[in-house]
Amino acid sequence: MKRWLDTVRGPVEKMPLVAESYRLLRDYLKFRTASPRDLPQGFKLMGDPKMISGHYEAEETRVVTENLGDADVFVDIGANIGYYTCLARLRGLQVLAIEPSTTTLRFLYANLLANGIRDVEILPVGLSDHVDVAVLYGTGGSASLVPGWSRSSAAFSTVIPTTTLDHLLAGRFADRRLFIKIDIEGAEFPCLQGARETLARRVAPTWFVEVYLDGRTRRNPTFRQTFDLFWEHGYLAREAVAGGQVVTPEIVDGWLAGRGAPQPGANYLFSKPRS
Repeated sequence: MKRWLDTVRGPVEKMPLVAESYRLLRDYLKFRTASPRDLPQGFKLMGDPKMISGHYEAEETRVVTENLGDADVFVDIGANIGYYTCLARLRGLQVLAIEPSTTTLRFLYANLLANGIRDVEILPVGLSDHVDVAVLYGTGGSASLVPGWSRSSAAFSTVIPTTTLDHLLAGRFADRRLFIKIDIEGAEFPCLQGARETLARRVAPTWFVEVYLDGRTRRNPTFRQTFDLFWEHGYLAREAVAGGQVVTPEIVDGWLAGRGAPQPGANYLFSKPRS
């Protein structure tokens, strides 16, 4: 069935009403034929085959898990089907899961219930630098507010509400340690522009941010600006890999110019030195 659906996708995209029906049928079949699997990380998951393989983002999982141990609250921006949300909640953290895709939310709800988790705060919105309504292109984990991101088609799009991280947090958790993960497919910089109060908190959050430089379909045009915003607020940037180096403006400039060592990946940790 999946192979047939993938085959007809191209012609279907040219007919909006048919495209919408195709998308609904495809997403319905994916959900109805899925079942939770036990992962070695200690929780159950259904949905994305990569995430339920048991080997999903091994290095990223290690880095996130290490930082969860030094946090009180996990803010999962781009929660997807709940992989990191479940990881954090089952380690005792209070969790806010932010995910705007209705297709993905269906799996997120199911995964929380499969793990007996009923106290995660779920916020079905997109994050940007202002309150608005916006078009979310594509579906699933690659859905993006950026047109054409990861070859997403305008034929598969929905309208979603957007707000800012500062509005959502609005002074909450003032004296608690936040660990904030951002994985929102190219829309990281607008999200951070709407998080200036959060960036300037007295108890500075630690941030885990996916921001792509390389890749024809996922090259972020605000790559340098994303780092600049953190540096302006006194954060240290580091590669989110084992033994990751500190990332300086000179290193970023070298990556942008194609000089020096290649960019190691797409994930970075931003934190302030503790006194």
